[in-house]
Amino acid sequence: MHEITFSKEYPGYSEIPNYSRYVISDNGDVIRKNDGVKLRGSVNPAGYHNVRLTDDSGKVHTWGRHRLVKYVFEYRADYKDLEVNHKKGNKADNRNSELEWVTPKQNTHHAGLTGLSNKCIPISIRFIDTGRVHHFDSTIACSEFLTSMGIPITKWQVRYRVNNTDTSVFPERVQYRRLTNVNRTEPWKEIEKTDDLERQLSKFGRNIPVLVWNVISNLTMRFNSIVEAEYWTGIHGSSLVNWIKDNKTLKLRPGYFVVKREDDVRPWPVFEDIWLAYDELYGPKHVVTIEEKTGKVRLFRSSKECCKEMGIGKTTLSYRIKKSKGMYSYPDGYRYAYYIDVHNTVLPDGNVGVVSSLIAGTSRKAPPPQCYSKESV
Repeated sequence: MHEITFSKEYPGYSEIPNYSRYVISDNGDVIRKNDGVKLRGSVNPAGYHNVRLTDDSGKVHTWGRHRLVKYVFEYRADYKDLEVNHKKGNKADNRNSELEWVTPKQNTHHAGLTGLSNKCIPISIRFIDTGRVHHFDSTIACSEFLTSMGIPITKWQVRYRVNNTDTSVFPERVQYRRLTNVNRTEPWKEIEKTDDLERQLSKFGRNIPVLVWNVISNLTMRFNSIVEAEYWTGIHGSSLVNWIKDNKTLKLRPGYFVVKREDDVRPWPVFEDIWLAYDELYGPKHVVTIEEKTGKVRLFRSSKECCKEMGIGKTTLSYRIKKSKGMYSYPDGYRYAYYIDVHNTVLPDGNVGVVSSLIAGTSRKAPPPQCYSKESV
């Protein structure tokens, strides 16, 4: 620990331990003693005011003015493990009275509270049915609390909710708002529980029964909630929610799924050709190989799958597809193409049928009317 030694030559300034060439005031002004010049310093991209000082051994160091002030006027032995916080969030105000030693966690929390950072957003939530209010230091803490109550919400979903006004009510029947020093004591807006509100909450909730049709297996499964469907199918919950909200049409989705609410009366779509429908929606994906000797056609659901089976590299496959588009074969005796480019191609040399008809399972109609719950599968 060092004691504060005030300069006789420069009243109001203190000597800086290990930097005998300089003196500093408690508002962060630094003077170079040999010529009396007050150092202008610089401002870094984060907005902090810095000065470059040469220590008594001749090494040059860059100090934040705020940190240097605390180092001189309120020295702590563990200062290397601590950060200096601007109490009011003003990085240009480096007076000792406006600064404090804090842990990194405390500093991040304060930055979120004052709106200087989004790394740690203090949050307040209110349950509309009970009126109970809870405060959290971060989106993660809020997410963990709600999940422990049986409401599985990710930190990203919490952040999205906080960006809305606190008059919004979400399906878990909770209001959210970003907590600041200003609104901490402000009353919440009371939400009138009307029939229209209940309809809206049930419409966009995560606890609604959903039907998921796996077009490849032709199996339709019923789930009691989006959370349950997410667990059993591996489809991300946010994707399921967005797909269900799409009221325009029932589309074939990534993973060969079609999803809708259980109370959705629209009939399942009919796919005459699954692979073609998929590629028309999401771009070429399915790869076809045609053996030149036998005319045997094989379909792969991805380039990776084709490369592994055929023993060629991804670059080689890409070259062969783009160069020939299935029109001629390569030394291994195979032609390569994207399915969307050759599905209606008639095979040469007397082979009967077009490519699509020679691949088993390309035609899929609507699934049977019965529906299976996860327990029965």
